[in-house]
Amino acid sequence: LMRDRGRIINISSAAAHRSFPESVTYAMTKGALETLTLAVAKEVAERDITANTVVPGFVETDMNARRRETPEAAAVLAAHSVFG
Repeated sequence: LMRDRGRIINISSAAAHRSFPESVTYAMTKGALETLTLAVAKEVAERDITANTVVPGFVETDMNARRRETPEAAAVLAAHSVFG
């Protein structure tokens, strides 16, 4: 980071705070990303650079297909999603 003024935006996951079986590595990397973002934000703040992490919520992917196999399970996930 050589310039002054700017924005750093990282994409994380709720898995950083709430892990599921078989997702230990994924959860760990997302937790590390959030910690890194906090550290970077403090380091570059005086140069008018902000660093933030966005956690978009549930996104349908192959990785989480098993969590939505039944209509009931899919409904629970949709109820906890901003976009339903």
